[in-house]
Amino acid sequence: MSRLERHIGAFLLLLTGGIVLTCVIVARHPGPKLMEIQPGSETRAPDHLLVVARGMMPALGTAGWSDAVDIRVIHPGAAGIADEAYEGLGAFDVEYAYAGCYRCLADPSQSVSVVIFDAREPCNAFGLFKFRRPPGARPLHVGCEGWQTDSAGAFWSGRYCTRFDRSAVQTGEPTVATIADALAGVQLCYGAAFWADPLLPSVSRRPESFRYVAKHAAGFDFLDGAFLADYDSQVTAFVTDRGSAVQATDLVNRFLQFLEDRGRVQAAPAPPESPLLAGDCADRQIAVFAAGHRVYGAVGGDMASVSGLAKEMLAAARPAVAVSAVEPAGQGETAPALPEVDLAGWGPPGDIRIFTPENLWQKIDGRADSYLSFHMVRMTFGTYRNSRDPERFIDVYWYDMGESDNAFGIYRTEMGSRREPVDIGRDGYASPGGVFFWKGRHYVRVEAADDGEDLAAAAVVIARTLARGVVGEGKPLWAEALLPAADRVEGSFAYQATDAFSLDFLRDTFSADYTVGGEAFTTFVHRAPDAEQAGRVFVAYAKFFEEYGSLIKREARDGFDLLVGSSGGVTDAVFVVGRYIGGVSGAESASLAERRAISFAQALKDEQ
Repeated sequence: MSRLERHIGAFLLLLTGGIVLTCVIVARHPGPKLMEIQPGSETRAPDHLLVVARGMMPALGTAGWSDAVDIRVIHPGAAGIADEAYEGLGAFDVEYAYAGCYRCLADPSQSVSVVIFDAREPCNAFGLFKFRRPPGARPLHVGCEGWQTDSAGAFWSGRYCTRFDRSAVQTGEPTVATIADALAGVQLCYGAAFWADPLLPSVSRRPESFRYVAKHAAGFDFLDGAFLADYDSQVTAFVTDRGSAVQATDLVNRFLQFLEDRGRVQAAPAPPESPLLAGDCADRQIAVFAAGHRVYGAVGGDMASVSGLAKEMLAAARPAVAVSAVEPAGQGETAPALPEVDLAGWGPPGDIRIFTPENLWQKIDGRADSYLSFHMVRMTFGTYRNSRDPERFIDVYWYDMGESDNAFGIYRTEMGSRREPVDIGRDGYASPGGVFFWKGRHYVRVEAADDGEDLAAAAVVIARTLARGVVGEGKPLWAEALLPAADRVEGSFAYQATDAFSLDFLRDTFSADYTVGGEAFTTFVHRAPDAEQAGRVFVAYAKFFEEYGSLIKREARDGFDLLVGSSGGVTDAVFVVGRYIGGVSGAESASLAERRAISFAQALKDEQ
């Protein structure tokens, strides 16, 4: 053997021994696994997350202040992360938090701290934002929604919830608004209006109580991904989407098991006739039911209030009328069958299907929420085809809106600018591509495949045939005669079932536009179930002005209470008289708003 071969052999032997020795040491003293995040420490974050963090903390644009420094990525679930800023994140699926700060160049002890939580989904970001909002915080108009105090602020936008604190700042700049504008300016604003909002009852819902909890909602460790709202009766309602009817039934069964193990079952579900489960555990009364792939429920201290709210949701989610087949024409207020039409070359309707609030999105995804906000009960769909040319067809969308107010409201909401009145239903019009009308509690869209004259004529015939098949109330809507007739803009009478004037406490509201001396404004009226609930709406209106604008005046007059406030550069004058809330909104002149509101209130007082 040559000397070179002996040297190579010795080297390989030493190398092999070193590898064996290393393996033994590692086996006896294991270190961190590759790519494992160690609890209790802020390990070096992946480069792409640091890039994201830096991009989300832009310069504040304030002279004398640094760009964002000390930027780091934190795993809030790691052991040892006990700072108050990270409390309660487990309920909202927060995976990462991006933290950093801005420092005053002249005095580094002055700083602004920022934490941006990546909550993965807008509903989680919204839920975290609501969970961490302190009492007495004022609104902050950035992102989807924000709040502010004198020294801190927060907002949510898309999948992110952002919090910042300037309590260590001793000067006027940067202000809360400056910081918020800078941070919100680099985030996409999306995710607001959630499907669950119109599904939870609006009457007696407490303002600002709508929220989302990803885990352990309403105190149940098995209830995840739920939207909730609180009510004046000390009851909390919830709805959760389980993804399938099987999963929804499983969750109701889990509630049943919970009551059997820890409390008492007062009413067991017996679908389809009686789907409601009710019972009590300790001092909590519980009522739940499944409707399609969703589960609804109510929790509180009084079974009458709990079951009443649950039954209200049940009536909206699972109407008593069966939806497995289309009913015959002419039976009161039920949706009639789509009839054959006396139209040469056109066959009977086909592809007839029924859609409920649970699955409407499958047919009109993107527009379903608008119908749900007007409390749609169901929609009957069908297609008429030309027997000689099946590619020439007319679709019918027949919406049962539950009440005539809702049918009128959605009809007005969807009314286009290019329209020609037609004498069909209670009110109707034709526009390029179809004929649209409402009658009774029904709103009907007859939509042609194209805007050709022959299809337009056929659509009119089909619409007239459909309108004859439903019984509708001929009397005016209750508010039509109450709203002042003088100075009313023709065709402006309208109805909003939820969030009138973008106010979550003002619902079931009729309105009309007016013009006096070149000044435009809107007059509105809401009829509450009783005077007590009308008073609650009036108080909520006053709080709105105190938080979002300026409360100019609030006084008791002869037979009614009046308030005047401004927000967004316009003035509202609002009154409560008996069970009615009404007034003037959007006026430029406070004196005009007050004068017209007082006149309207006195007229309503005389109607009592």
